[in-house]
Amino acid sequence: MHRSARTSVRRTATLVAALVLVPALAAPAVAGSRVVLDARDDVVRVDEGGANPTPAPGSSNADFLTTTFTQTATRVVIKAEFTDLRRTGRRLTGWVDMRDAKHHKTTAGVIATRHDREGTAFLMTNRGRDIACPTRLKVSYSRNTVRVGFPRSCVGDPRFLQFRALSEEVRRTWKHAYLDNALSLGVDKRFWTRRVYVD
Repeated sequence: MHRSARTSVRRTATLVAALVLVPALAAPAVAGSRVVLDARDDVVRVDEGGANPTPAPGSSNADFLTTTFTQTATRVVIKAEFTDLRRTGRRLTGWVDMRDAKHHKTTAGVIATRHDREGTAFLMTNRGRDIACPTRLKVSYSRNTVRVGFPRSCVGDPRFLQFRALSEEVRRTWKHAYLDNALSLGVDKRFWTRRVYVD
């Protein structure tokens, strides 16, 4: 894997989109959400650049269990729960792609490294450009969860959104990464959730 986290972000975002997750504040009464369940033990190992996908049985770290995608009147919030979430490896990355009614795409990303296990969250356009937006991130290794949230205005206050998510773990070497698609057994099957409206 490329040693520049932000460069790798843009490269991997073209594969899919990744991780992740809900704000710490309680959601307002007006909200729409969708919960997606994922199979256990479906992590795939790929070579640098995404080549040669191979099942990696027994890889529980960053293996999605459930992901909840929510739109409130003012925020977009996402929460991912994993089989296991450990403070190991060089880098853990989560991607969540979002698509609105006009098929405009935005990606929410989370990066946690061995130098910063609490992680950093960000938004970017489909072309990899940063979006200035106040994100809130909570990585809980004790609860095996990652949560992120941000104002709906950062993605244009959409009538509805569809989502897809991917986790990526780099362990001892940059030559390989371990991926899990939250919506499918195959990392390259780019399914979207059903529409998530604000009720």
